Amino acid sequence: MTSRRPVEALTGLRFIAAFAVAFSHGISHVWPWVGATPEWYSLLNSGAGVGMPLFFVLSGFVIQYNYSERIREGGSRALFNFFVARFARLYPLYFLCIAYDVMNSVSYEQPKPYTLEVLPYFLTMTQSWFYIVFGNNALIYSLGIIPSIAWSVSTEWFFYVAYPVICFLLAAMKSERARSLAAAAVVVAGFGAAWFVIANLARIDAHATTIFGPVASMKTGFQDSFFRWALYFSPYSRIFEFALGCAAASIYMNRRGAANQNVGKILTIAAIVWTLFWYYIVFGLGVHNYAWINSFNMLHMSFGLAPGIGLLIYCCARYDNWIVRLLSTPWLILCGEASYSLYLLHGLVVEMFTPSAAPARTFLIGAGDAMRLGVCMAACVGLSLVTWRCIEVPARNAIRKLLTIKKPALLPDAEPAAP
Repeated sequence: MTSRRPVEALTGLRFIAAFAVAFSHGISHVWPWVGATPEWYSLLNSGAGVGMPLFFVLSGFVIQYNYSERIREGGSRALFNFFVARFARLYPLYFLCIAYDVMNSVSYEQPKPYTLEVLPYFLTMTQSWFYIVFGNNALIYSLGIIPSIAWSVSTEWFFYVAYPVICFLLAAMKSERARSLAAAAVVVAGFGAAWFVIANLARIDAHATTIFGPVASMKTGFQDSFFRWALYFSPYSRIFEFALGCAAASIYMNRRGAANQNVGKILTIAAIVWTLFWYYIVFGLGVHNYAWINSFNMLHMSFGLAPGIGLLIYCCARYDNWIVRLLSTPWLILCGEASYSLYLLHGLVVEMFTPSAAPARTFLIGAGDAMRLGVCMAACVGLSLVTWRCIEVPARNAIRKLLTIKKPALLPDAEPAAP
């Protein structure tokens, strides 16, 4: 079995993804804006729109890169160990966050009457797999701040359940052409699925309202609507981003010959420019006067930025240039290791800064809010480094040591029989 070298730039990208989500949530709460929103503020406030697809495509690449050969060659033992490893990676901190939220609601506010009903979904990491209404909220918003952020953990867990099928499908593709066609097919299917949901928005919204009640309607509230769940939260729409990452890793792992670094530099810059262009198309305010651009707007919720991100991740793995080296700096790698903690816990820190945040009515207040936002982000990163070192790493190692099935040791050759 081939030992795979770590791709350090991908760890740096993990931090970029987590920080983009944390910053977008932080700016809207710690630096609230009054009146007409300027375009630069809208773009900064939309960082989660690139952070989440970056997480999902990157996850597919890393899982394929690290586990595909083990699963293909190791059989059921390797498959079991794969789920142990991923459970150990996700669950310890996730469980503590759920427990904190429940205990906090008991201590400081009246627990919601359906808390015991929704807990099994959260404890099994399946809350994003289903659209169910509890009270005035959809399932993923039926607990507190941290559990609502943790919807992506549930979606990620679904990806792991589906991964063995993806792994063996990619293994059946022996040629580079077949693997490239598979990646192209994922892109077509991802855009096609998103466009189908968007094109049928009115009918989907009406049908969901009939089945689930007014909470499911976009007219009641966008975040809790069935449409929002179907296109953004559910693993069934986001699986294409994960599959694209897997396909990109499969192409990279089987690519032969030395990499042309000049071509790599051009492709890396092109991937960044293309991703930023799409980011502006779906989040920029100035472009919304054009009807044809408005038709692309909802793609920010699913797959719209994935192709450019997939190319960027491939370039970071295959090529060596100043962008890749920047993503591989030690401090960025360290923060990337703590990206899961940063993602899960940033909402808690942002909440602490929110009550004292003043709307930016004047330049001086805006400058003060900006400084507070900087302190807030520093606190998020600092807390994530502590919880990664003190909770994530020890718990992950303990679970793996306890549950991983070791490969049977080879027995020594038998002694020759006595004459």
